[in-house]
Amino acid sequence: MFFNKDDVTVLTQLHERFAKQGMTLVIQTKAVKNINFRVKLGYLYVSTPKSISRLVVAQAIAKRYDWAVSAHQRLLARQQTVKPTLWGEPLVIDEWLSRARLSQKERLSFGRLNQEQQVAWIYRAEIQQVLPSISQRWQMVVGKSASAFVIKNMRSRWGSCQVVTAKIALSSRLAAYPRQCLEYVVVHELCHLHHANHGSLFWESVKQAMPDYQHWHGLLRGQAL
Repeated sequence: MFFNKDDVTVLTQLHERFAKQGMTLVIQTKAVKNINFRVKLGYLYVSTPKSISRLVVAQAIAKRYDWAVSAHQRLLARQQTVKPTLWGEPLVIDEWLSRARLSQKERLSFGRLNQEQQVAWIYRAEIQQVLPSISQRWQMVVGKSASAFVIKNMRSRWGSCQVVTAKIALSSRLAAYPRQCLEYVVVHELCHLHHANHGSLFWESVKQAMPDYQHWHGLLRGQAL
């Protein structure tokens, strides 16, 4: 793939336009014959042939801009109608609150939140509760330890690993899915402390630690953040 300074400028502008719509533009070079587009929540994925120029890619993306934004808005609307879940089961906020060990001050603060904020609170609290045992178990299995685990309300990824500092971030939204999904992401990020990329050796290390990882990986891959 070849490009010049002007092509890079056009692509930079496209990245900025999509960012304003809450979308990340991801361009991937693959063994395909045509330019392919795929919209997921928070993303527009563009697969391009190796021989095509950046300018042609930019022009094709610009033509599909309105379509991509509309498709993304439909995904957002669909997500807002989905009832929240906790560890893969329906989440009833009042039931959770009745068994939660919250102080009076915390209960008052919780009551001032809207439903989306309450769900985010619950997700963070649930992961904080189970993470110590999960991290201890899988650090022993993987043979690597994180310097710290942090929980974030991430919308663009399930987890991240700073290889230099060994600091791992986890999306609080993992609490919506079966607990094994959280465990898989912990394993995935810990394995990056062995291999920083997503090469074959990395996936071999993930499989060695968690032989059934593909099931949980596939479950999360099919879901939107």
